[in-house]
Amino acid sequence: MKPNPEFMKQDKSFWAFVRTISEEAGYTERGKDRIKVPTIVEIEDAVKTLALDSTAVVAEGQPTELGRKLVDYFTYRAAAINGIKDQLQTAEQAEEMFNAAQQKCPHICATPMNKQKGAKRTFAFLTCVVTMLLEEALEKLTPLKTLPVEADETDARSNWYTRDQVDELLGSTYAEKLIKDGTINRAKRGRLIVYHPADIQRLKPHCNYDPRTLTTVTKNRRPFRTLARRVDGAYPGPVNPAAIWEIKEYYHTTSFGSRVADGIYETLLDGAELEELRGVGQQVRHYLFVDGYKTWWEDGKSYLCRIVDSLHMEYVDEVLFGREVLDRIPQLATEWVALCKSREKAEVC
Repeated sequence: MKPNPEFMKQDKSFWAFVRTISEEAGYTERGKDRIKVPTIVEIEDAVKTLALDSTAVVAEGQPTELGRKLVDYFTYRAAAINGIKDQLQTAEQAEEMFNAAQQKCPHICATPMNKQKGAKRTFAFLTCVVTMLLEEALEKLTPLKTLPVEADETDARSNWYTRDQVDELLGSTYAEKLIKDGTINRAKRGRLIVYHPADIQRLKPHCNYDPRTLTTVTKNRRPFRTLARRVDGAYPGPVNPAAIWEIKEYYHTTSFGSRVADGIYETLLDGAELEELRGVGQQVRHYLFVDGYKTWWEDGKSYLCRIVDSLHMEYVDEVLFGREVLDRIPQLATEWVALCKSREKAEVC
């Protein structure tokens, strides 16, 4: 989902009305499986109930320009959210998507587990699919894994990697797994254990899928702005990224808990910081990937509304729901590579 240009570039007071009215009139129709579209009468009543000036939305018995714009936006928001219902997946559907992507994507890459315990402990399906699809698309655009590597097979093993270098390139958790299962060949350089450069090249990711550091934008090679939170992924990396993303997948939650709600507020924080960056001429694209039918559709429609609001407030550039990643991720990879190449020409990236 991309923002509708008709509702972009609205001032902050417009979004204050959207939030106030949504909270007072309700985000959903009680007892019905749909998003609420408040009428102009309900909009006026919501404002009056809070003892606020309702003449901003209705004057002399007629909707004002703002009142009409609000009705148009609420109508659009409901239709947009109804359109993504079938994209959201259950755990079983997400697992099928994961298995299909794994068969389609031959290159080895990190496939992290979710944070559940017991029987619910399994792969983080959406995260894994995003990673696999990006790796395949980026490998076609900017070959890395298939580049030939001549390994120094003498005792010097001059171009083999130390464990610290492997951890830096692959991430320590992923590297540990690959070393334990014998995916990376190793040998000794004196007393030091080193790792085969061809294996590292084949396994090296195209971007950072788990930045364990804050996102930083630089100016004159010095930190210029640093975001308050870590994100779930950055291309090409967390320093001067062309794009960053967050993944909100909740397949096994039994209720819409505060942690899920907090995730949306975190996205708003990131978006507000990126908005400030745009104001000083620095552009970082911000994406949100969302899945989990029960969590988002059955229990969290009001937060789907908040997501659409944040999209049109330009706190997020694009939101992908569930199955939408299958077609859109390869397209995004093409866009990001082109953006980074243009930055390289401008000596930014």
